[in-house]
Amino acid sequence: MRQDHGLWCKQPAQILLPLLALLASATRQDLANQVAYLKEENRVLRERLPKRLVATDKEKWLLKHYERRAAGAFQVTAVVRSCTTK
Repeated sequence: MRQDHGLWCKQPAQILLPLLALLASATRQDLANQVAYLKEENRVLRERLPKRLVATDKEKWLLKHYERRAAGAFQVTAVVRSCTTK
């Protein structure tokens, strides 16, 4: 005799996929909000800086280190390379 375990056992993907899509969407929106905040924070802070900043070798190394770690996740390269670091 076959037992009926309900909808959960018959079609778990039909239940889980919309939930996973909702979670992924919320995560993307949270990340987008964080990026928007960081961009605005950078804009505000840059207005207080002198025209040119000189980064130390250690600071350059740290920026490159985090740039490599973030590769593919977002475009850190454009932001880091747009600053004068000589």
